[in-house]
Amino acid sequence: MKNLTIILSIFPLIIYSQEYENFSFNKNQFSDNKHTISTNSDFSIESDDLNNNFINTMLYGGFITNEMKSDWINTGDDINRLNAHFINNLRYNILTKNGNLFIEISDINILNSTFSDDLLRLSLEGNSNYQNQTLDFSNTIIRANRYQQYKIGYHNNLRYQGHQFNINAATSYLNGNHHLSYIINQGSLYTSEFGSSLDIDYDIQSFITDTTNRSLFSGNGSGFSIDFGLSYLKDNNIFSLSIYDLGFISWNQESTIFRSDSNFSFSGIEIEDFTNIVEYGDSINNINADDIINSYNNKFRSFVPCRINLKYIKELNKRYIQSIKFQLNYRWQPYEVKGPISFSLLKQGIKESGYTPNINLSSKINIKKLVIEPGIHSGGFTDNIKFHLSLSNKKRNITLGTSNLESLLKKDRTSFTAYIGIIKRF
Repeated sequence: MKNLTIILSIFPLIIYSQEYENFSFNKNQFSDNKHTISTNSDFSIESDDLNNNFINTMLYGGFITNEMKSDWINTGDDINRLNAHFINNLRYNILTKNGNLFIEISDINILNSTFSDDLLRLSLEGNSNYQNQTLDFSNTIIRANRYQQYKIGYHNNLRYQGHQFNINAATSYLNGNHHLSYIINQGSLYTSEFGSSLDIDYDIQSFITDTTNRSLFSGNGSGFSIDFGLSYLKDNNIFSLSIYDLGFISWNQESTIFRSDSNFSFSGIEIEDFTNIVEYGDSINNINADDIINSYNNKFRSFVPCRINLKYIKELNKRYIQSIKFQLNYRWQPYEVKGPISFSLLKQGIKESGYTPNINLSSKINIKKLVIEPGIHSGGFTDNIKFHLSLSNKKRNITLGTSNLESLLKKDRTSFTAYIGIIKRF
Protein backbone atom coordinates (compact mmCIF):
# COMPACT_ATOMS: atom_id res chain seq x y z
CA MET A 1 0.00 0.00 0.00
CA LYS A 2 2.87 2.37 0.76
CA ASN A 3 4.36 1.80 -2.70
CA LEU A 4 0.96 2.39 -4.29
CA THR A 5 0.64 5.69 -2.43
CA ILE A 6 4.06 6.80 -3.69
CA ILE A 7 3.16 5.90 -7.29
CA LEU A 8 -0.16 7.77 -7.11
CA SER A 9 1.63 10.79 -5.64
CA ILE A 10 4.20 10.93 -8.44
CA PHE A 11 1.96 10.07 -11.38
CA PRO A 12 -0.01 13.36 -11.40
CA LEU A 13 3.26 15.12 -12.28
CA ILE A 14 3.38 13.33 -15.63
CA ILE A 15 0.72 15.54 -17.09
CA TYR A 16 -0.25 17.65 -20.06
CA SER A 17 -2.70 20.53 -20.07
CA GLN A 18 -5.53 19.80 -22.50
CA GLU A 19 -6.97 23.29 -22.04
CA TYR A 20 -4.35 24.82 -24.32
CA GLU A 21 -3.72 22.36 -27.12
CA ASN A 22 -0.83 23.33 -29.36
CA PHE A 23 -2.25 21.63 -32.43
CA SER A 24 -2.04 23.90 -35.44
CA PHE A 25 -1.00 23.02 -38.91
CA ASN A 26 1.50 24.07 -41.51
CA LYS A 27 4.03 22.36 -43.72
CA ASN A 28 6.19 21.53 -40.69
CA GLN A 29 3.37 20.22 -38.52
CA PHE A 30 4.22 16.55 -38.93
CA SER A 31 7.75 15.36 -38.29
CA ASP A 32 9.65 12.95 -40.50
CA ASN A 33 9.07 10.20 -37.93
CA LYS A 34 6.20 7.96 -38.94
CA HIS A 35 5.31 6.81 -35.43
CA THR A 36 4.82 8.75 -32.21
CA ILE A 37 3.95 7.56 -28.71
CA SER A 38 3.13 10.07 -26.00
CA THR A 39 2.15 9.72 -22.36
CA ASN A 40 0.16 12.66 -21.05
CA SER A 41 -1.87 13.53 -18.01
CA ASP A 42 -3.65 16.59 -16.70
CA PHE A 43 -3.92 17.43 -13.01
CA SER A 44 -5.64 20.55 -11.75
CA ILE A 45 -7.31 21.90 -8.61
CA GLU A 46 -8.91 25.33 -8.99
CA SER A 47 -10.96 27.49 -6.66
CA ASP A 48 -11.88 31.16 -6.82
CA ASP A 49 -12.08 31.61 -3.03
CA LEU A 50 -11.14 28.51 -1.05
CA ASN A 51 -7.43 28.23 -0.31
CA ASN A 52 -5.08 25.24 -0.23
CA ASN A 53 -5.73 24.82 3.51
CA PHE A 54 -9.39 24.03 2.79
CA ILE A 55 -8.56 21.82 -0.19
CA ASN A 56 -5.92 19.81 1.67
CA THR A 57 -8.24 19.29 4.64
CA MET A 58 -11.10 18.11 2.42
CA LEU A 59 -8.84 15.74 0.46
CA TYR A 60 -6.63 14.35 3.19
CA GLY A 61 -8.56 14.99 6.41
CA GLY A 62 -7.42 16.74 9.56
CA PHE A 63 -8.70 18.75 12.52
CA ILE A 64 -10.82 21.75 11.53
CA THR A 65 -10.58 24.64 13.98
CA ASN A 66 -13.21 27.37 14.44
CA GLU A 67 -10.71 29.86 13.03
CA MET A 68 -10.36 27.76 9.86
CA LYS A 69 -14.15 27.61 9.50
CA SER A 70 -14.45 31.39 9.77
CA ASP A 71 -11.66 31.94 7.24
CA TRP A 72 -13.25 29.60 4.70
CA ILE A 73 -16.70 31.15 5.09
CA ASN A 74 -15.61 34.79 5.04
CA THR A 75 -13.03 34.57 2.25
CA GLY A 76 -14.00 35.84 -1.19
CA ASP A 77 -17.46 36.01 -2.74
CA ASP A 78 -20.74 34.55 -1.52
CA ILE A 79 -20.54 31.86 -4.23
CA ASN A 80 -17.66 29.37 -4.11
CA ARG A 81 -16.39 27.30 -7.04
CA LEU A 82 -14.16 24.29 -6.55
CA ASN A 83 -13.12 22.18 -9.52
CA ALA A 84 -10.60 19.41 -9.98
CA HIS A 85 -9.63 16.92 -12.63
CA PHE A 86 -7.08 14.15 -12.92
CA ILE A 87 -6.66 12.80 -16.46
CA ASN A 88 -4.07 10.32 -17.68
CA ASN A 89 -3.75 9.16 -21.27
CA LEU A 90 -1.56 7.19 -23.63
CA ARG A 91 -1.59 8.10 -27.33
CA TYR A 92 -0.18 6.50 -30.48
CA ASN A 93 0.09 8.44 -33.78
CA ILE A 94 1.01 7.11 -37.21
CA LEU A 95 1.90 9.49 -40.02
CA THR A 96 -0.09 9.15 -43.26
CA LYS A 97 0.32 10.83 -46.62
CA ASN A 98 -1.68 13.96 -45.78
CA GLY A 99 -2.15 13.78 -42.04
CA ASN A 100 -2.06 11.35 -39.15
CA LEU A 101 -4.15 8.61 -37.53
CA PHE A 102 -4.19 8.26 -33.76
CA ILE A 103 -5.46 5.99 -31.00
CA GLU A 104 -5.80 7.27 -27.45
CA ILE A 105 -6.68 5.66 -24.11
CA SER A 106 -7.55 7.92 -21.15
CA ASP A 107 -8.54 7.56 -17.51
CA ILE A 108 -10.62 10.57 -16.45
CA ASN A 109 -11.62 11.85 -12.99
CA ILE A 110 -13.56 15.13 -12.73
CA LEU A 111 -15.13 17.12 -9.89
CA ASN A 112 -17.22 20.21 -10.67
CA SER A 113 -18.92 22.15 -7.86
CA THR A 114 -20.56 25.48 -7.08
CA PHE A 115 -21.98 26.28 -3.63
CA SER A 116 -22.80 29.29 -1.46
CA ASP A 117 -21.23 30.51 1.77
CA ASP A 118 -24.55 29.72 3.49
CA LEU A 119 -24.12 26.03 2.64
CA LEU A 120 -20.64 26.18 4.16
CA ARG A 121 -22.11 27.82 7.27
CA LEU A 122 -24.75 25.10 7.58
CA SER A 123 -22.24 22.28 6.97
CA LEU A 124 -19.48 23.58 9.24
CA GLU A 125 -21.39 25.35 12.02
CA GLY A 126 -24.95 24.07 11.91
CA ASN A 127 -27.94 26.41 12.22
CA SER A 128 -27.75 27.28 15.93
CA ASN A 129 -25.70 30.43 15.30
CA TYR A 130 -28.18 31.74 12.73
CA GLN A 131 -31.39 32.20 14.70
CA ASN A 132 -33.90 34.58 13.12
CA GLN A 133 -31.94 34.22 9.87
CA THR A 134 -32.47 32.41 6.59
CA LEU A 135 -29.61 30.38 5.14
CA ASP A 136 -29.91 30.23 1.35
CA PHE A 137 -28.13 27.39 -0.45
CA SER A 138 -29.92 27.63 -3.81
CA ASN A 139 -28.11 27.01 -7.10
CA THR A 140 -25.76 24.45 -5.60
CA ILE A 141 -24.20 21.88 -7.92
CA ILE A 142 -21.79 19.07 -7.08
CA ARG A 143 -20.83 16.65 -9.88
CA ALA A 144 -18.21 13.92 -9.85
CA ASN A 145 -17.38 11.55 -12.71
CA ARG A 146 -14.90 8.75 -13.29
CA TYR A 147 -14.65 6.96 -16.66
CA GLN A 148 -12.27 5.61 -19.28
CA GLN A 149 -12.18 6.90 -22.85
CA TYR A 150 -11.06 4.91 -25.90
CA LYS A 151 -10.62 7.29 -28.83
CA ILE A 152 -9.68 6.86 -32.48
CA GLY A 153 -9.28 9.84 -34.78
CA TYR A 154 -7.72 11.32 -37.88
CA HIS A 155 -6.16 14.66 -38.87
CA ASN A 156 -6.10 15.38 -42.59
CA ASN A 157 -4.42 18.24 -44.49
CA LEU A 158 -6.25 19.33 -47.63
CA ARG A 159 -5.48 21.76 -50.44
CA TYR A 160 -8.18 23.23 -52.64
CA GLN A 161 -7.59 25.93 -55.29
CA GLY A 162 -4.56 27.24 -53.44
CA HIS A 163 -6.23 27.16 -50.01
CA GLN A 164 -5.02 24.92 -47.20
CA PHE A 165 -7.35 23.29 -44.69
CA ASN A 166 -7.07 20.79 -41.89
CA ILE A 167 -9.96 18.59 -40.82
CA ASN A 168 -9.81 16.50 -37.68
CA ALA A 169 -12.43 14.08 -36.42
CA ALA A 170 -12.55 11.41 -33.74
CA THR A 171 -15.00 9.11 -32.01
CA SER A 172 -14.75 7.62 -28.52
CA TYR A 173 -16.23 4.81 -26.49
CA LEU A 174 -16.74 5.76 -22.82
CA ASN A 175 -16.66 3.18 -20.04
CA GLY A 176 -18.40 4.74 -17.06
CA ASN A 177 -17.21 3.79 -13.56
CA HIS A 178 -18.99 6.11 -11.14
CA HIS A 179 -21.13 9.24 -11.18
CA LEU A 180 -22.50 11.41 -8.39
CA SER A 181 -24.41 14.66 -8.72
CA TYR A 182 -26.40 16.86 -6.34
CA ILE A 183 -28.37 19.69 -7.92
CA ILE A 184 -30.13 22.07 -5.52
CA ASN A 185 -32.14 24.45 -7.67
CA GLN A 186 -33.73 26.07 -4.63
CA GLY A 187 -32.91 25.61 -0.97
CA SER A 188 -33.31 27.63 2.22
CA LEU A 189 -33.54 27.07 5.98
CA TYR A 190 -35.06 29.55 8.41
CA THR A 191 -34.37 29.04 12.15
CA SER A 192 -36.57 30.93 14.61
CA GLU A 193 -35.34 32.33 17.91
CA PHE A 194 -34.09 29.63 20.28
CA GLY A 195 -34.55 27.12 17.48
CA SER A 196 -38.22 26.59 18.38
CA SER A 197 -39.21 26.11 14.75
CA LEU A 198 -37.63 25.48 11.35
CA ASP A 199 -38.93 26.47 7.91
CA ILE A 200 -37.40 24.43 5.11
CA ASP A 201 -37.87 25.01 1.39
CA TYR A 202 -35.94 22.98 -1.18
CA ASP A 203 -35.94 21.52 -4.68
CA ILE A 204 -33.23 18.86 -4.94
CA GLN A 205 -32.22 16.33 -7.57
CA SER A 206 -29.56 13.69 -7.08
CA PHE A 207 -28.14 10.97 -9.34
CA ILE A 208 -25.83 8.31 -7.92
CA THR A 209 -24.53 5.17 -9.62
CA ASP A 210 -24.43 1.75 -7.97
CA THR A 211 -22.61 2.11 -4.65
CA THR A 212 -22.36 -1.65 -4.01
CA ASN A 213 -19.63 -1.94 -6.65
CA ARG A 214 -16.75 0.20 -5.38
CA SER A 215 -14.11 -0.98 -7.84
CA LEU A 216 -12.17 1.88 -9.46
CA PHE A 217 -12.73 0.45 -12.93
CA SER A 218 -16.21 -1.00 -12.51
CA GLY A 219 -18.57 -0.75 -15.46
CA ASN A 220 -21.71 1.04 -14.27
CA GLY A 221 -22.39 2.71 -17.60
CA SER A 222 -21.29 3.24 -21.17
CA GLY A 223 -21.50 5.98 -23.76
CA PHE A 224 -19.77 7.71 -26.63
CA SER A 225 -18.42 11.11 -27.69
CA ILE A 226 -17.19 12.77 -30.87
CA ASP A 227 -14.56 15.38 -31.80
CA PHE A 228 -14.61 17.67 -34.79
CA GLY A 229 -12.32 20.48 -35.91
CA LEU A 230 -11.70 22.66 -38.92
CA SER A 231 -8.67 24.91 -39.50
CA TYR A 232 -7.84 27.25 -42.36
CA LEU A 233 -4.38 28.61 -43.26
CA LYS A 234 -3.98 31.89 -45.12
CA ASP A 235 -0.61 33.68 -45.40
CA ASN A 236 0.71 32.33 -42.09
CA ASN A 237 -2.60 33.08 -40.39
CA ILE A 238 -4.44 30.09 -38.90
CA PHE A 239 -8.14 30.19 -38.02
CA SER A 240 -9.52 27.21 -36.14
CA LEU A 241 -12.75 25.89 -34.59
CA SER A 242 -12.62 22.67 -32.56
CA ILE A 243 -15.15 20.68 -30.55
CA TYR A 244 -13.84 17.95 -28.24
CA ASP A 245 -15.73 15.26 -26.33
CA LEU A 246 -19.32 16.02 -27.25
CA GLY A 247 -21.07 13.05 -25.68
CA PHE A 248 -22.71 11.34 -22.74
CA ILE A 249 -22.74 8.22 -20.55
CA SER A 250 -25.87 6.14 -19.92
CA TRP A 251 -25.74 4.65 -16.41
CA ASN A 252 -27.34 1.29 -15.61
CA GLN A 253 -30.54 0.25 -13.88
CA GLU A 254 -28.88 -0.07 -10.47
CA SER A 255 -28.40 3.69 -10.23
CA THR A 256 -30.37 5.73 -7.70
CA ILE A 257 -32.38 8.82 -8.65
CA PHE A 258 -33.50 11.12 -5.87
CA ARG A 259 -35.95 13.99 -6.38
CA SER A 260 -37.57 16.16 -3.73
CA ASP A 261 -39.48 19.42 -3.97
CA SER A 262 -40.95 20.40 -0.59
CA ASN A 263 -41.81 23.24 1.73
CA PHE A 264 -42.64 22.45 5.33
CA SER A 265 -42.32 23.71 8.89
CA PHE A 266 -41.23 21.82 11.96
CA SER A 267 -42.06 23.04 15.46
CA GLY A 268 -40.53 21.64 18.61
CA ILE A 269 -42.71 19.93 21.17
CA GLU A 270 -42.93 20.46 24.90
CA ILE A 271 -43.39 17.22 26.86
CA GLU A 272 -45.08 17.46 30.28
CA ASP A 273 -46.09 13.86 30.76
CA PHE A 274 -44.00 11.04 29.30
CA THR A 275 -46.96 8.67 29.60
CA ASN A 276 -48.66 10.56 26.74
CA ILE A 277 -45.63 10.93 24.47
CA VAL A 278 -47.52 9.42 21.54
CA GLU A 279 -50.07 12.22 21.68
CA TYR A 280 -47.35 14.86 21.69
CA GLY A 281 -45.82 13.23 18.65
CA ASP A 282 -48.86 14.33 16.62
CA SER A 283 -47.66 17.95 16.88
CA ILE A 284 -44.82 17.28 14.42
CA ASN A 285 -47.41 17.93 11.71
CA ASN A 286 -47.34 14.28 10.61
CA ILE A 287 -44.23 14.76 8.47
CA ASN A 288 -43.65 11.57 6.49
CA ALA A 289 -40.31 11.06 4.72
CA ASP A 290 -42.08 9.19 1.92
CA ASP A 291 -44.15 12.30 1.20
CA ILE A 292 -41.15 14.56 0.69
CA ILE A 293 -38.54 12.14 -0.71
CA ASN A 294 -38.92 10.33 -4.00
CA SER A 295 -36.08 7.84 -4.42
CA TYR A 296 -35.95 4.95 -6.86
CA ASN A 297 -33.57 2.87 -8.97
CA ASN A 298 -33.48 3.57 -12.68
CA LYS A 299 -31.25 4.39 -15.62
CA PHE A 300 -30.15 7.97 -16.26
CA ARG A 301 -27.82 9.87 -18.58
CA SER A 302 -25.07 12.36 -17.75
CA PHE A 303 -23.05 14.50 -20.13
CA VAL A 304 -19.27 14.65 -20.14
CA PRO A 305 -17.55 18.07 -20.35
CA CYS A 306 -17.45 19.20 -23.97
CA ARG A 307 -14.71 21.70 -24.89
CA ILE A 308 -15.35 24.30 -27.61
CA ASN A 309 -12.27 26.21 -28.81
CA LEU A 310 -11.97 29.17 -31.17
CA LYS A 311 -8.38 29.91 -32.10
CA TYR A 312 -6.32 32.36 -34.15
CA ILE A 313 -2.58 31.89 -34.64
CA LYS A 314 -0.21 34.27 -36.37
CA GLU A 315 2.95 32.49 -37.50
CA LEU A 316 5.78 35.06 -37.30
CA ASN A 317 8.86 32.85 -37.76
CA LYS A 318 11.08 35.57 -36.32
CA ARG A 319 14.43 34.82 -34.79
CA TYR A 320 12.98 34.46 -31.31
CA ILE A 321 9.18 34.82 -31.51
CA GLN A 322 7.69 32.07 -33.67
CA SER A 323 3.99 32.76 -33.22
CA ILE A 324 1.27 34.57 -31.32
CA LYS A 325 -1.96 32.78 -30.40
CA PHE A 326 -5.38 34.03 -29.32
CA GLN A 327 -7.82 31.44 -28.02
CA LEU A 328 -11.40 31.52 -26.73
CA ASN A 329 -12.53 28.46 -24.76
CA TYR A 330 -16.01 27.34 -23.72
CA ARG A 331 -17.40 24.30 -21.90
CA TRP A 332 -20.77 22.64 -22.54
CA GLN A 333 -22.18 20.27 -19.90
CA PRO A 334 -25.91 20.49 -19.13
CA TYR A 335 -27.50 18.79 -16.13
CA GLU A 336 -30.24 17.23 -18.28
CA VAL A 337 -31.45 17.59 -21.86
CA LYS A 338 -35.16 17.73 -22.58
CA GLY A 339 -36.79 18.53 -25.88
CA PRO A 340 -35.23 19.17 -29.30
CA ILE A 341 -31.77 20.52 -30.06
CA SER A 342 -31.86 24.34 -30.18
CA PHE A 343 -29.79 27.44 -29.50
CA SER A 344 -31.27 27.62 -26.00
CA LEU A 345 -29.81 24.16 -25.34
CA LEU A 346 -26.36 25.50 -26.28
CA LYS A 347 -26.76 28.37 -23.80
CA GLN A 348 -28.10 26.01 -21.14
CA GLY A 349 -25.10 23.68 -21.39
CA ILE A 350 -22.59 26.54 -21.26
CA LYS A 351 -24.28 28.06 -18.21
CA GLU A 352 -24.64 24.77 -16.34
CA SER A 353 -21.03 23.75 -16.98
CA GLY A 354 -19.91 26.22 -14.29
CA TYR A 355 -17.21 27.42 -16.69
CA THR A 356 -17.18 31.03 -17.88
CA PRO A 357 -15.66 31.88 -21.31
CA ASN A 358 -11.89 31.63 -21.04
CA ILE A 359 -9.79 34.13 -23.02
CA ASN A 360 -6.16 33.18 -23.60
CA LEU A 361 -3.30 35.08 -25.24
CA SER A 362 0.10 33.40 -25.63
CA SER A 363 3.23 33.29 -27.75
CA LYS A 364 5.93 30.80 -28.70
CA ILE A 365 9.55 31.90 -28.17
CA ASN A 366 12.77 30.15 -29.21
CA ILE A 367 15.80 30.76 -27.00
CA LYS A 368 18.85 28.61 -27.70
CA LYS A 369 17.83 25.05 -26.82
CA LEU A 370 14.49 25.96 -25.27
CA VAL A 371 11.00 26.66 -26.59
CA ILE A 372 9.13 28.92 -24.16
CA GLU A 373 5.38 29.52 -24.32
CA PRO A 374 4.24 32.26 -21.91
CA GLY A 375 0.66 33.44 -21.78
CA ILE A 376 -2.10 35.18 -19.86
CA HIS A 377 -5.72 34.05 -19.53
CA SER A 378 -8.89 34.84 -17.60
CA GLY A 379 -12.19 33.09 -17.04
CA GLY A 380 -12.80 29.37 -16.83
CA PHE A 381 -13.54 27.93 -13.41
CA THR A 382 -12.17 31.06 -11.72
CA ASP A 383 -12.57 34.73 -12.59
CA ASN A 384 -9.02 35.71 -11.73
CA ILE A 385 -6.38 36.69 -14.27
CA LYS A 386 -3.88 33.83 -14.53
CA PHE A 387 -0.51 33.29 -16.16
CA HIS A 388 0.61 30.08 -17.82
CA LEU A 389 4.11 29.05 -18.84
CA SER A 390 5.59 25.98 -20.53
CA LEU A 391 9.19 25.03 -21.27
CA SER A 392 10.22 22.50 -23.93
CA ASN A 393 13.46 21.30 -25.40
CA LYS A 394 14.12 21.95 -29.09
CA LYS A 395 12.80 18.56 -30.17
CA ARG A 396 9.59 19.16 -28.17
CA ASN A 397 9.71 15.67 -26.67
CA ILE A 398 9.71 16.94 -23.06
CA THR A 399 7.47 19.78 -21.86
CA LEU A 400 7.17 21.26 -18.35
CA GLY A 401 4.69 23.91 -17.34
CA THR A 402 1.81 25.30 -15.31
CA SER A 403 -1.46 27.07 -16.07
CA ASN A 404 -1.48 29.00 -12.78
CA LEU A 405 2.01 30.42 -12.44
CA GLU A 406 0.87 33.22 -10.13
CA SER A 407 -0.66 30.71 -7.69
CA LEU A 408 2.65 28.85 -7.33
CA LEU A 409 4.23 32.06 -6.06
CA LYS A 410 1.66 32.50 -3.29
CA LYS A 411 1.85 30.91 0.13
CA ASP A 412 -1.93 30.80 0.45
CA ARG A 413 -2.76 29.48 -3.02
CA THR A 414 -6.25 28.75 -4.30
CA SER A 415 -5.28 26.79 -7.42
CA PHE A 416 -2.62 24.37 -8.54
CA THR A 417 -1.86 22.99 -12.01
CA ALA A 418 1.31 21.57 -13.49
CA TYR A 419 2.13 19.47 -16.50
CA ILE A 420 4.83 17.34 -18.07
CA GLY A 421 4.48 15.89 -21.54
CA ILE A 422 6.74 13.10 -22.82
CA ILE A 423 6.84 12.09 -26.51
CA LYS A 424 8.81 9.33 -28.21
CA ARG A 425 9.20 9.48 -32.00
CA PHE A 426 10.50 6.61 -34.14
